[in-house]
Amino acid sequence: MDRATSLPSPARPGIRWLLAAFLLAVAAGALLLFLPVTTIVEATYDSGAAHPMIGVREVRQPLVQAEGWGVALLLLVPVLICAMPLLGTGAARLPLTVAAVLLLGLGVLVSLASLGLFYLASLVLLVVAAVRMFAGTARPTS
Repeated sequence: MDRATSLPSPARPGIRWLLAAFLLAVAAGALLLFLPVTTIVEATYDSGAAHPMIGVREVRQPLVQAEGWGVALLLLVPVLICAMPLLGTGAARLPLTVAAVLLLGLGVLVSLASLGLFYLASLVLLVVAAVRMFAGTARPTS
């Protein structure tokens, strides 16, 4: 067996999954902030003409344009939740990951019909990280 493939990874178990969940949450938040995801219907009414005319037009806008910059704080919450386990060290990382899974899972469940679906992939990656970290702590070291 090749020695390079038999060496254990220097990174703690689950760190890559945590980083991937964090980066995916950042990407989802940025896309939701700047891509046109809301539709606004504008109606105009001309009452001065002989035959009153109503004009209807649909306009697609980014979330920040429709709701203002305050929505950026709302989109920052899942990013901060995914960052929690990355800030922890040692034995505190697993409980922080479990807490992040619970918080993000609750947030995704509550907002599944609107923005929660965009953070579902980050939730799955956090669950994988938690499982890998738990399996890594359960293994006896020799």
